[in-house]
Order: sequence, then structure tokens, then C-alpha cells
Amino acid sequence: MLRPKISVCMATYCGERFIEQQIRSILPQLTVHDELVIVDDHSVDDTVATIKRFEDPRIRLIEQQGNQGVLRTFESALKLATGEIVFICDQDDVWTANKVERYLEAFQDNPDVLLVMSDLMLIDETGDVQPITGNWVFRSAFRPGIRSNLFKNLYQGCRMAFRADVLAWSLPFPRDIPAFDSWIGMATELHGKVMHLPEPLLFHRRHSGNNSPNMRGSVGKMIRDRVSLSRALLKLRFAGRVNRD
Repeated sequence: MLRPKISVCMATYCGERFIEQQIRSILPQLTVHDELVIVDDHSVDDTVATIKRFEDPRIRLIEQQGNQGVLRTFESALKLATGEIVFICDQDDVWTANKVERYLEAFQDNPDVLLVMSDLMLIDETGDVQPITGNWVFRSAFRPGIRSNLFKNLYQGCRMAFRADVLAWSLPFPRDIPAFDSWIGMATELHGKVMHLPEPLLFHRRHSGNNSPNMRGSVGKMIRDRVSLSRALLKLRFAGRVNRD
């Protein structure tokens, strides 16, 4: 079978410390027909210059003129994707050398699956592997189900790839959702199957500059986030569309 075109979508912001290593882990896994779509959220360091130094025609770099935040920046990247299989990618992780291959095998062997997740390994700022322990929310174990993930979301963008059909109901992101990855994952469950690969296929870096630190918000905020996400899912389920900007 012909290999599907891949779009890797990345949002960047002041990521000069780690982005070169991440891009170098991705590009060898892409063919000349694939693309790495990067939307930069008005970085004030050398992130953009680092990306441009690759001079690789597969990299599509868009520079935002003002800061839009991680959710809207990822939304912009996903809107530009032209591939049949879309990967979401953080700027500071490192992909294993067989990540793309294993995900594509999963999609090919399971034509009814719309979205695939995998396990991961945690690394620190120096690249040393760390144990997945304590209250860190995205443990390697994954369970599907909207109800269970509303209670404790285990959908995580950097572990996620999906068929391009998913974009039809995921975009644009509803205005008040707490996170785009939980929205994509649970919205996809309303339309079809998701799959988990029980093997670590990326090194996820935890450091002081992460956009989503391992912290719990207030109880009030957690309740508001769940209400907002539930409302958006109900609109999608019963109206067939989400509230557009």
C-alpha cells in the first residue's frame, strides 16, 4: 500500500534550548512528500532562527506577529495540515527512531481506528530518563472513554496522531475548552475508535519552562474546565458542530 502523507504539527514559543534536537528526531522519519508545519507564537529568542537554519523544504514555518497562546497556535498549525495522517508535536520532546513507522502500522492494521496514542518515557532537561511516578497526570497507562477522561484526562497531544478526518469536527477549537488535546481525543470518541500502543515512542521532556506544568488547579477551576468541555462535547454530539469564533 502507498504510504500516506504525514503532517507533523508543532507550536513553538521561546524553545531554542531543545527544538533543534526535536526536529532532528523527526525529519529522518519523513519522506519528501511529508511536512513539518511549525507555527511560532512570536518567540523573542532564537527559536525561529534555529528552525530556519535547517533549510529543509519539508518545514513550513509561519511566524505569528503577536502572542496567541498555545491553544490558538496549535489550532493555526492544524488548520494548515495537508496530510492524511496528522501528528501533534511538542517543541522540546524527542521522538524515538521508529515512532512514525509504528503509528502508521497501527493505522494500516486497524482501518476503523481514527486516533492512536502511545506510551512515553520522561526525560529531564539534560535528557536523562526519569521514572513516571507521583501525581504526574499523564502516566503511561491509558483508558478510552469520555466519562473517565473527563474525570482525569489522559489524552496528551504529544502522544497523539490521527486521521485527517478528525480535523473536520475538531476545528475550530471551541472558545472555552481548557485544553485542545482532551478536546480532540474526546470529540474523536464521539465519531469512532481510538487505540493505545503500549510501547514508549517518544521522550517527553519535563523542565521549568513547560507550558503545562504538573500542577493541580483550584477545585473551582477544575469544575469549570469540566463543565466547559462537557458543554462543547454535548454541542458536537447533538448539534453536529461546535460553537465557532
